[in-house]
Amino acid sequence: VPQVRDLPPCLVELNLANNDIRDAGVSQMCDALRHANVQLHILRLQRNRIQCQGAEALSRFVSRSRVPLEELHLSHNLISFTEALQLIRSACRREDYAMKRKPLWLRLERQQVRWTDFERSEELQMERVREIVTNMTDELLHNAPPDLEVNGPLLCLVRRTGRCSARYCEHQHKSGPFVHLPYL
Repeated sequence: VPQVRDLPPCLVELNLANNDIRDAGVSQMCDALRHANVQLHILRLQRNRIQCQGAEALSRFVSRSRVPLEELHLSHNLISFTEALQLIRSACRREDYAMKRKPLWLRLERQQVRWTDFERSEELQMERVREIVTNMTDELLHNAPPDLEVNGPLLCLVRRTGRCSARYCEHQHKSGPFVHLPYL
């Protein structure tokens, strides 16, 4: 992992996919990025055997980074369902996602640990995803500032329409969504 002094200030995309970084490497990387004067927009960490501690470090980074990430690619890791929800909550705590009118593109599909709620048919999986999104939306609304005006979804299930992308959200409105969840 590079030292803070070695990171160029123009670093906007960092692709460390397929590097077997694991939790310790992700934690060190998040600390270095947080202390560096970079404006990182895209972080690709798929296939790195990231587990609980790495996901927790990423949650802290998402909530405290200098600028909000636009894309965070974490597919094909070992992130549990609980840590996945924590990552989503961390992004939702940043008001910049609603203010920028561009949600975080958060890739969490194909984790190499079983998400017990997702061992069913695809139709039942999507039903469970919708239920989780509804519960998280209720939680977000409960903890939201009283003046938050919500006239659309706070979490976008990209699969629903296929028209959303990392650069565009079909469901964008004044206060959200905060996070895109593609390919779950």
